[in-house]
Amino acid sequence: MKARRYGRVINVGSTLSVISMPNRTPYAASKGAVLQLTRTLALEWAAHNITVNAILRVPLRPKLNRPFLNDPVQYAQFASRVPLGRWGELEEIGGLASFWPAMPPVL
Repeated sequence: MKARRYGRVINVGSTLSVISMPNRTPYAASKGAVLQLTRTLALEWAAHNITVNAILRVPLRPKLNRPFLNDPVQYAQFASRVPLGRWGELEEIGGLASFWPAMPPVL
């Protein structure tokens, strides 16, 4: 990309890139690192006409999150930190998700 003086990088993070939650230390730490990597590369590669962005996935309702969804206290605590006050639904990110599997990994 530097040689061509053009490129686009999209990293996938999470809401836990910017907020904390108990019992999610390894996941939150890795997603925080993804966000910081994105910010740093965006600054470093801008001069080469390469943009670097991150998509921060919202909390959705997969099986992994069922313990939080089934615990009203934990759900309320987390939802209070989300601007909409609730977890997202898969249908709400359908347009974005349709591109996600098609993107090849950059090695």
